[in-house]
Amino acid sequence: MKRMRILPIICLAFLSTPPVQAAKGLNELMNHHGESELSFQQVTKLAASLGDENLVKLAKEIGVGRTHGMRGWVRAALLAEWGKRDFTAAMTHLSKVSHLDSGHQQALYAVFRGSRPSDPVEALFHLQRMFKNHSSATGAFSRGWAKRALQDVFADLAAQQPQSAWELLTSEHETGKERMALEFLSKRFSWGPRQPIDSEWIALEGFFQGLKDRETVMDFAGRFQQAWNTPEVVAALKKFRDQYKTLTGGMSWRPPPPHEGVARAVALSIARFDLAAATEWIVKSGPGTDQEKRGRAGSVYSDWAWWNPQAAVAVLRKGEHTNSHETIAVALMRGDARLAPEVARMNYDWFAGSLSHSFPAAATMMVYDLYPVPEKNPTLPSHQLRYEAFGEAIKIGGLKGKNLKNTKRSLNRAFRYTVPTAQKAYDQK
Repeated sequence: MKRMRILPIICLAFLSTPPVQAAKGLNELMNHHGESELSFQQVTKLAASLGDENLVKLAKEIGVGRTHGMRGWVRAALLAEWGKRDFTAAMTHLSKVSHLDSGHQQALYAVFRGSRPSDPVEALFHLQRMFKNHSSATGAFSRGWAKRALQDVFADLAAQQPQSAWELLTSEHETGKERMALEFLSKRFSWGPRQPIDSEWIALEGFFQGLKDRETVMDFAGRFQQAWNTPEVVAALKKFRDQYKTLTGGMSWRPPPPHEGVARAVALSIARFDLAAATEWIVKSGPGTDQEKRGRAGSVYSDWAWWNPQAAVAVLRKGEHTNSHETIAVALMRGDARLAPEVARMNYDWFAGSLSHSFPAAATMMVYDLYPVPEKNPTLPSHQLRYEAFGEAIKIGGLKGKNLKNTKRSLNRAFRYTVPTAQKAYDQK
């Protein structure tokens, strides 16, 4: 595959980062569509090298529009640095811009991340104050960033004090400022009385993301398993059965969304240590038919492969978990499209038919693109690079005739907003 060169000024900006040079490098990155070998941590260091005047200028200039590629990462780095230096000024600026797009959420999350205290409990109170004191945090389309921030807070708390965090989130007798903060956030997260959202459930997902070792994960997984089989969940299953008058039909029942979300977080935490144990846990947990439980296991494979594409490729090479190979392959290509040619070389009979299922997700913003964190994000493959990787996989897969034409059409449709050549090919029909 043809490798795109890194812009010279960007290389120079990283090797030497006086304020003026850092500003030039970041300005160029804002409009860079090709591949870059810079990690988000390196982009963050460039933002930290800016003088105050250039920082504010660039943060305002980048706006809250396009979020894909390096532009989104530059925004995330700039707004985090601005939030760190002058939280009030950064939030005041965001109150004057649109609340309707993902760029605004990206910016809000960045300001929170840059300004939050290191102590997770104090960070929880900081998140609460953002909603109380700043209108820019409370727009109808601005809740996603805060849910992500809350998960981060409880991942940190679980890593430090798992038992205390568990009691705070699950004890009926827990009181105090922390519980009050969670109750306050629940009201802000909810769309209204008919769509209530309990922040405790969102925080529980983050809690399981933060547990550090298998023994601790399995301990708390067992505790959650009891909650997943409570009368509330069983009653929801009965209601579904009564409504559709079937036990084994094609319609699949899922537990109430909060329980389902946490259960998947539990399974993914177990999968960090043992994928087979994760699927076994989720199959045995929660009510439902065997068919529905197998569906949950498939979801675990998909989630795991999406977030761990290199490990997922290794599973395919070894021939493990054969019944889920197609699910794993589609998900790992969504997570890292650069691996698509390697999957194509494995000569699966179903590859050509399943390839297009990975296009839409790979062509859009994903959580780890939208809300990057310096210590977690490696280099960002550009949409151009993803597009080219899929193109190579199509060639390797040996598609012909109508199948080839339709697959290329699907690829260009998915990438038409982010890759100019895809847009041109799509418009040509």
